[in-house]
Amino acid sequence: MPPQPEWFAGRDAVRRFLARILPAEAREFRCVPLAANGGLAAAIYARPMTRDVEYEAAAINVIAVRGGLIAEMIRFASPKLFPLFGLPAHLPSDGPGDHAGGA
Repeated sequence: MPPQPEWFAGRDAVRRFLARILPAEAREFRCVPLAANGGLAAAIYARPMTRDVEYEAAAINVIAVRGGLIAEMIRFASPKLFPLFGLPAHLPSDGPGDHAGGA
């Protein structure tokens, strides 16, 4: 994965980042829980806001929890990692009534 020159420390910094980037992306997301490196992780699938379009593999997020709170999250934005976890490259759309969580 190419390095990304971004580092966010604390809830406020993450909140500001998400408030700026998520509306610009205009995508819906699905998260599939999994384990990576002996800890928590999530496979992130994304699609345009258009209905009846499959979700595509986007990233694997490895999550560190301390004191019951997310303390760190490392994002590997490489769909090529999905098969290593036995995950498909695409998830189907739920169809016209799809109410998946969006950004």
